[in-house]
Amino acid sequence: MLVNTLASAGELSMRLAAIGRDAVAALPAAIAPPQPTPEGYRALLGYYGGDNFSQLVRLEWRDGRLTFVDPTMASWRPTLTATEQPDAFVVDPYVREAGEPCVFHRRADGRVDSVALGPTVLRRFDAVDD
Repeated sequence: MLVNTLASAGELSMRLAAIGRDAVAALPAAIAPPQPTPEGYRALLGYYGGDNFSQLVRLEWRDGRLTFVDPTMASWRPTLTATEQPDAFVVDPYVREAGEPCVFHRRADGRVDSVALGPTVLRRFDAVDD
């Protein structure tokens, strides 16, 4: 490859090493698998809605936290911190509801019926089987 060229082997190898270094540096960071949802929180996950369907949100397990997601407001992502009481949480800072209680209510059979997010009560929507 170097026969009849003006470039030196040392210069060529340094250029190739620089190209390789830059290619490795440009690789995206490794993606870690998400943490599994704790068993005690699985029953809480799902869709919740306000009266007259004025608000529809989804409770997800994201980045190791229970997080409400509203598809119409990307900036609204309340995360919850557990309290000593089962099914009772506090909304983390940086959203309008920060510091508010978030309490899930269950039916007699143990299924989640609704959540009180501060003064707002949202009903749980159950999946419908075919």
